[in-house]
Amino acid sequence: MTRVHVFGAAGFAGAQLAALVDRHPSLELGAITARGDAGRRLVEVAPEHRVERRLELADPGRTLTDEEIEAAVGRVREALEAAGGRLRS
Repeated sequence: MTRVHVFGAAGFAGAQLAALVDRHPSLELGAITARGDAGRRLVEVAPEHRVERRLELADPGRTLTDEEIEAAVGRVREALEAAGGRLRS
């Protein structure tokens, strides 16, 4: 199972992505981060997505390299394709 971390999960796109990953049968939701809402559950910030995980504060001193980003995107793409794009209910 591929673990996916979502940075900026309290924003519109980040909350949607966290919800999709959380429901996907081949993906595991890892850390979800936010600046202002760290410590709150995502369901409190974006209740329509029903993700119960707590938002963490991102480490601003850690920057991903281009290679790390490409590798992560590739693993997510492979997991989605392997699962046929299906979400668990």
